[in-house]
Amino acid sequence: PTKTLRETFNVCRTERYAKQLAAARCSGFLVAPDLLVTAGHCVPSQSHCNDYAWVFDYREGEIGSGSVSKKSVYKCKKILNQKLDSFAKADYALVQLDREVDDREPLTFRTEGKVSTGTELVVIGHPSGLPTKIAGDASVHANSHQEYFVSDLDTFGGNSGSAVFDA
Repeated sequence: PTKTLRETFNVCRTERYAKQLAAARCSGFLVAPDLLVTAGHCVPSQSHCNDYAWVFDYREGEIGSGSVSKKSVYKCKKILNQKLDSFAKADYALVQLDREVDDREPLTFRTEGKVSTGTELVVIGHPSGLPTKIAGDASVHANSHQEYFVSDLDTFGGNSGSAVFDA
């Protein structure tokens, strides 16, 4: 869809980003040449994953009237691992893309230990389906749970699956 934020959510004309396209559903990030991590609720089944495209370069100034270069569009080949467990607070999916992404480097990520309370954070994603937004000025407020930490990141629906960075 190529509706604006205003058309999609009926926000005021003066709302920031009101005229930008709001076409995304979730966010994700590359962790290997053909592997993407997102939120588990974004792809609850293989059939859902098959219906979506993962688009790189969905940025203001790059998408024109809603079109992106075909080389930036990837399909889901297979969900390799997915968990959506509200009791354990687990919500993630590892998606194999239909081909390798060769024009960017996968992110490196923490594989052990905990993020310290007070660590400054930045999130990059697609809130409300908008083109890429970067939100900082946040930090870890609590980190006592095994699976997640609590922060004051400025996120909205559509940020699900966004990469969170140590500022």
